[in-house]
Amino acid sequence: MGKIHKLKPEIKSFILEQKKANPASSCRNLASLVKDKFQVKLSKSSINGIIKQAGLSMPVGRRAKKRRQKLELPGQPQLEINVKELTQQVLLPEPAEALPELIKKPLEEVPAASVPQPAEQMPEKPVAEKPAEPIPEQPPQELPKEPAQATISVQQIVTEEPLPLESSCSGAILLKAADCLMGGSYRFAEDIRKRLKEYGSDLLAKTEALIYLGLFAPENIEQKTLESLWPLINRKISLDTITAYTDQLRQDKALIPDIRRLITNAANEVRCIKLVLANGETVYLDGQLHTVWSSPHTPYDLSAAIHNTKHYLNKYALGDTPFLLFMAPGYETPTLEFFKFLMGWEGILEGFVSLYLYGNKFEELEKVTLEQNKRRFFILGLWPWQFTGQRKIIHMGQFRPFHCQILEKDFFIADLELALTQPITKQSITLRGCVLKNAPSDKIRVLILSNFPAAVKTAEEVAQTYLSQWPNLEEAFQDLSRKIELYTYTANAQRFFSIDNLGLDLTPVPWDIKTLFDYYLRVLDLYIRWHFMPFGYEEKDFVFMKDNFYNLGASLTRQESRVLIKFPLPPAGFAFSKDLAYACRRLNQREIISSDGKRLWFTV
Repeated sequence: MGKIHKLKPEIKSFILEQKKANPASSCRNLASLVKDKFQVKLSKSSINGIIKQAGLSMPVGRRAKKRRQKLELPGQPQLEINVKELTQQVLLPEPAEALPELIKKPLEEVPAASVPQPAEQMPEKPVAEKPAEPIPEQPPQELPKEPAQATISVQQIVTEEPLPLESSCSGAILLKAADCLMGGSYRFAEDIRKRLKEYGSDLLAKTEALIYLGLFAPENIEQKTLESLWPLINRKISLDTITAYTDQLRQDKALIPDIRRLITNAANEVRCIKLVLANGETVYLDGQLHTVWSSPHTPYDLSAAIHNTKHYLNKYALGDTPFLLFMAPGYETPTLEFFKFLMGWEGILEGFVSLYLYGNKFEELEKVTLEQNKRRFFILGLWPWQFTGQRKIIHMGQFRPFHCQILEKDFFIADLELALTQPITKQSITLRGCVLKNAPSDKIRVLILSNFPAAVKTAEEVAQTYLSQWPNLEEAFQDLSRKIELYTYTANAQRFFSIDNLGLDLTPVPWDIKTLFDYYLRVLDLYIRWHFMPFGYEEKDFVFMKDNFYNLGASLTRQESRVLIKFPLPPAGFAFSKDLAYACRRLNQREIISSDGKRLWFTV
């Protein structure tokens, strides 16, 4: 047994609190939580000793099997749930110490708590067919302008002097990132534009400024306060302008229910995407496009804001940008669903004809009919230990230096062409791409594969595209594995992001435009805590986040295609440096595009 008497009391307390809150938590899971929070590596035996001393051990003997459970879907008959298949469609967590070497491991112990897995597909509602068209979302530039009809008063004039390329901003830029993903401020401004019949390009900036002023007490708001927000809203606006704008909005009482509805819509999440093939077969993707699943029962922590998902699909499914997945599912062999995905995107199975977006309660959010007979492309990652018996290298070139621009990091790259086979169906597909190493003498870190012809995209272009979306590689895999394991213990609790978790009731009156925008600010804070901070932050509150993160200083540099946000070394005594760095890395995996069309990129 480990020497548990040397552990700090706060670590012991943390372990016991986690065990009491979730008695089914395994020692491996608790060890992972301790490592994340305290950066201390404990053995399973040490944790087991702590639990035994506190009398919290599970009863001796084999646990009762829960291989089949029933899960009620809203408005649907009960489905039989099979536990086993999830571990075959997506990887179970690897031991943390094995990750850097990417050592191939077989499937190990399946957690005692079951993961819901439907025995049949979700029933579809009949939806009228419509031609493929872009899903409405935020455009990359400003709101529509119609100068001939514009009626801008003196109080609404914005200083047109451009902001400097480099400026100081606050940690509230984290909230700005959440808003870019949820699309709330754009929707508010568009609704206001229609009501006021104004077309000035400053309408979005004024709306954003009014939202972020909720970070300050009313008595502390002055012109200098507003100037500190200029880098966030990409405009120079006077306090008189904002005061006049607020008064103008308060005169329109009918605006209140509209904004309330838009806040609720912005908080909607896509839990999974169902892709339907021409032959009626289906495959599922999680909302954040990590991998392919055999059912809609994807972990809640992999959901994404519907605005953000529509942005992705407009680029990938309806546009000409290659579809990006983090990784292929499975260990030993490619899953049947994964091959359906490959064949469907390649057009071998007559292609995908439609896609459905489903929410966290499996409610159908939207259906889109896809254009057939269109060649689409994809890029995805494959770990060196995946499918070793089912892949055959056709060609592999010599390694050469490669500089990744977005990461500002050097690698070594080699061209790759391989054939991948599904052993049950005997189907085979040839993929091209590259392999990456840190140095010529190192082991291969990742294989990046695509269906691009060699003459269309070089290996360097394929790697640049993939790494711009998935820059963290092994750490992203480890984070995904933790979220899958967490879901195995919390699935029945239906633990997902919801504005109901704020504990604020939107039904009482009076609500005015300012209090609603303050409420939306707290929705953004909850979204940051839920999706980008380490596990446990969803239980924190707005004041904690404001004091420790949103009040931090940062530098903002506007580059040609991105906005670089750098958090300097935090002050002495700051206890959350690793949590901030973790949040920055998770944000960089979400391709956050601001209203000026530039991507936000976070570093510490």
